[in-house]
Amino acid sequence: MSDPKSLAAAEAALKAGKRDEARRLYDTMARKRAALDAEPRLAAIAPALGLADAAVEHMRRASQARPADAALLGNLGALLNTAGKLDEARSCLERAIALKPDFVAAHYNLGIVLGRTGDPNAAARSYERAIQLDPRHAGAHLNLANLLSEAKVYGEAVKHYRLSLAARPLPAALVNLGNTLKEQGYWKESREAYEQALALGNNDGVRIKAAMTMPLVPKSAAEIDTARAAFAAALTAMEARPLQVSDPMREIGSTLFALAYQGGNDKALAQAMARILAKACPSLLFTAPHCTQARASGAKLRVGLCSRFLRDHSIGRLMLNLIQHMAATGRYEVFIFSFNKQQDAVAAEIAGHAAEVVTLFADLDQARQEIAARRLDVLFYPDIGMEPMTYFLAFARLAPVQCVTWGHPVTTGIPTVDYFLSCDAAEPADGDDHYSEKLVRLGGLPMSYRRPPRPDPLKDRAAYGLPAAPRLYFCAQNLFKIHPELDRPFLEILRRDPEGHLLLLHGGDPHWAELLLGRYRALAPELLERVIVLPRQS
Repeated sequence: MSDPKSLAAAEAALKAGKRDEARRLYDTMARKRAALDAEPRLAAIAPALGLADAAVEHMRRASQARPADAALLGNLGALLNTAGKLDEARSCLERAIALKPDFVAAHYNLGIVLGRTGDPNAAARSYERAIQLDPRHAGAHLNLANLLSEAKVYGEAVKHYRLSLAARPLPAALVNLGNTLKEQGYWKESREAYEQALALGNNDGVRIKAAMTMPLVPKSAAEIDTARAAFAAALTAMEARPLQVSDPMREIGSTLFALAYQGGNDKALAQAMARILAKACPSLLFTAPHCTQARASGAKLRVGLCSRFLRDHSIGRLMLNLIQHMAATGRYEVFIFSFNKQQDAVAAEIAGHAAEVVTLFADLDQARQEIAARRLDVLFYPDIGMEPMTYFLAFARLAPVQCVTWGHPVTTGIPTVDYFLSCDAAEPADGDDHYSEKLVRLGGLPMSYRRPPRPDPLKDRAAYGLPAAPRLYFCAQNLFKIHPELDRPFLEILRRDPEGHLLLLHGGDPHWAELLLGRYRALAPELLERVIVLPRQS
């Protein structure tokens, strides 16, 4: 039997930070086999002593002795979840809910378990039930918001982030709110959320993320100028102070994506950002050992392509014929570094032309080691800046020659990227001044794009809800690519053709279209009824 005084002493020692004393008292009681009423208290002590498995066993014994006690089952389920025993955790939590349908903590923890087992819809229902029972449950609102944001239901996600913050202001909730607002195109509100998170505790990763945040669909050319000036000032301030980032993927998780569509020379801004990141996180500057060694003569060139989008995506389709051609020449060994477990037809065809396909995960050090192990001669990034992983990977020297092309059409600013492959027709006379890389002006296009199959039968306009107008003017680009300087020419087309309609496609969030149509409304409200924004298409 346990000694209540010893148990209380162990709890007090742990609270006072006397871990060794708490461990001694705990071990003494555990050897004596605790009384069943003491097991839950021992289970609460054990994780703080690094004894997660022991905590589960304490709670399991207590629950087996009282199988109708919903609280014990719920606590056991939570401990099993922490221990990674998800099937048993789910069973315990469902039994706890059957015994006590209004058990808020069990619904919440069941949501966590369901999310971890890959059932986000069921997880969302569990969080919604927890919120019905406790409308101020900060954790349930936060986790539900995260699920909604991942599903790109951004408006609902923002609502639940704000409800979570009203109940308990946590930096993580503010950062996730900022991320979601940014996806919607609310760039100023996004930066405000990041600044509020910084006010709750210094985090240099969030500081960098806030500085990187720019208007995705700007309200005007003037807003672009304002944002770029603010970014330049933030870069100057960050270069003047020591910053520290351990894991850029987790702490920053952003790129300078919006810069590419602002029409300016981004070289100085991108280089300053690269200097700041290299200084804040020296581990980014890893060099693969083979890069300092002589290459074996006569061997095939080992060429790696690294992208998240080497699948049924514009990047995958742009690269497919190039990869096929390189493999067919017999001069190259082609290695594909992707981030996709799911295979589609394009990814499968790319894989068929590769010597090896390596799936990378969101761990920079592991990814660097995987790429370095292939001893590449050339590492080719089709799209640095589209997403964080390849942006941060590019800081490492993983091949003697590293290059990028215009899957994301802007300089990286990163010293370890040697060449930018473009084409002469796409570059102005002073194009070299826009790149930190050496600009390679190819004579043709740096891609080969297969003609897509023609749908049979073809749909007519009515199938898309389009008017039977004599002419449709279709800009088949994402809305963030439509620069404010294009607004007047687009509207002038409609003005000169009274029967014409301008056709656009919705972007990642309905707010993008609102921002763009707001620009048109300010210039020519009478033409707005002839601007059609269709849902996104395949």
